[in-house]
Amino acid sequence: MLSSTAARLASRSLRAPVCGRTFSNAAKKSTNPQSNTTPVQIAGNLTSFSLAVTFVGLSVGSMLVSSSPEAKCEQQDTRGKVVALSLSSEATEPKTGIIFPSMVDGMDFIGAGVRVKYGFVKVYAVGVYSSAKSQPELLAANTDKSLRIVMNMNLSVDKYTAAIMEALTPRMNGQDMDKLEEFKSLNPPGELVQGTEMVMTIKGDTMHYRSTTGGGGKIVSQVFCNALCDTFLGASPVSPGLKSAVVAKLG
Repeated sequence: MLSSTAARLASRSLRAPVCGRTFSNAAKKSTNPQSNTTPVQIAGNLTSFSLAVTFVGLSVGSMLVSSSPEAKCEQQDTRGKVVALSLSSEATEPKTGIIFPSMVDGMDFIGAGVRVKYGFVKVYAVGVYSSAKSQPELLAANTDKSLRIVMNMNLSVDKYTAAIMEALTPRMNGQDMDKLEEFKSLNPPGELVQGTEMVMTIKGDTMHYRSTTGGGGKIVSQVFCNALCDTFLGASPVSPGLKSAVVAKLG
């Protein structure tokens, strides 16, 4: 019984590729009449080897799952070697401790700051992403950019949108004012709890919006996009910390 089971396992192991080869050639050589090794011994050796490979594979798999994503990840290359891959670092907005990933929508993180009301209430953290290499390029209308907002406190949707609309209104100079109502409708009514994320990606004359609350949509208006950009990145931004971070990164 043991010999037949070992033989079946050996038959399967013969077909298993190891480092680009199979054990078929080794098995053929071992069955040579001049060899002192019997087929049963071959089966036993291959079964032990197969179990050892399985054990090592499980051990490596456990290491990969338990490794810290902040430090590194490991994988096997085509030669069976374990290689370490460095992950892009994350950034933390210092006044809120909110973390920003290294990329959003395929664009690189540039900097982050906090939106403060009444001099001490930290409402949300905001970060900007782009492939721009200078401030003028970042502010250019034809440069793609994303603004990622993360709530630092609970706030109603009405108060959140009202605050942004208040900042946008004077910057739109009476043009395309109906776009403000469109912006207001992008979020479903309710509460923006701490940790809620909103991403506004500006591409030319279109702002694409999405939120973890389920809100989403787009606004097509160059006036609106320019005003939004000026609100966060202009001469008098709602988050001076964000502007300082941009200056520090892009000069």
